[in-house]
Amino acid sequence: MFWRIAIEALSPDGVVQIRPQSVKLRLRVEPALREQQCSLSLPCSPAFLPTPSYVRMRTTVKHHVAGTVKRTVPYKDFWETLELPIQYRQAEDYPVDLYYLMDLSASMDDDKESLSLLGDKMAATMSNITGNFRLGFGSFVDKVVMPFTSTVPSRLESPCVLSDGRKCARPYGFKNHMPLTTDTKIFKSEVQKAPVSGNLDAPEGGFDAIMQAMVCHQQIGWRPKARHLLVFSTDADFHMAGDGRINHKAKENNINLIFAVTKKYTSTYKLLKERIGGASIGTLSKDSNNVDQLIKDEYEKLVDSVVLGDDSGDSVEVRYFSKCLNKSGELRETRECGGISVREQVDFIARIKV
Repeated sequence: MFWRIAIEALSPDGVVQIRPQSVKLRLRVEPALREQQCSLSLPCSPAFLPTPSYVRMRTTVKHHVAGTVKRTVPYKDFWETLELPIQYRQAEDYPVDLYYLMDLSASMDDDKESLSLLGDKMAATMSNITGNFRLGFGSFVDKVVMPFTSTVPSRLESPCVLSDGRKCARPYGFKNHMPLTTDTKIFKSEVQKAPVSGNLDAPEGGFDAIMQAMVCHQQIGWRPKARHLLVFSTDADFHMAGDGRINHKAKENNINLIFAVTKKYTSTYKLLKERIGGASIGTLSKDSNNVDQLIKDEYEKLVDSVVLGDDSGDSVEVRYFSKCLNKSGELRETRECGGISVREQVDFIARIKV
């Protein structure tokens, strides 16, 4: 009989993640009892029931995404608690992929100029964090179907008129203008060229765009071994359906969502953040000129902490203990430690009981 437990370390969002560490529990039945049988149709005497004699635990490390882990494994009798030491260290100069997903409905037209300057600002800001940074850009409006967008031919051709008299572009759901690249200087021109459009209802179709940006690896250019940041910028609400699927795909693809939203909708997106693992939120200024500092602040919150998790299920009990960074403090039960800087190590003990 086997149990397999995947133990992983990740930031509250999943940015810094140690890929599943395989833990095997082997249950051995005494040879003498293996020869004894009893009919399932009749009551079995306890003497004829196989009894486990010991549990052997073996570990294998698949691979690391960011961070390091070391473990030693003792032998324990069945039903006894096994203690598994885990040491976690923040990775240094780890690659970062940042994809900026912008709401380009008509109300965001005045933010385009400020956001077009983001490329150089972000490159300068992130150079203090990592020497391996890539930036991408996409935009969204809404689903091109009723009742979200007018399908009247004339409205499809030009759904709105901007404040300076320009006609809006044809509506669209999502456009990948700039796949992830180290050439951050082209970000400005791509933002300026991106078409502004319009829709009928207030909530924008951002969830569709988020989903495509997360799962279209080849088109977006996500690297397997990098921290993945998806910045979602909007001044509007969202269509409610689909948050559960986004949570699943964000975890599956190791992507951290940063919601950069206007003050009016901060409370709404805070509720959404709680339903998506590894997500964070920041408030945009009126013209979005604070977005580079917002991203930097939220990124630092993501990577300075670690949370341990597992998929043990009901048959295996796993509890975590740590002193975090207070080496002289008392060992306490916790899955999470924060305030971790590069090169600092945090020690955990996982107590596993079958």
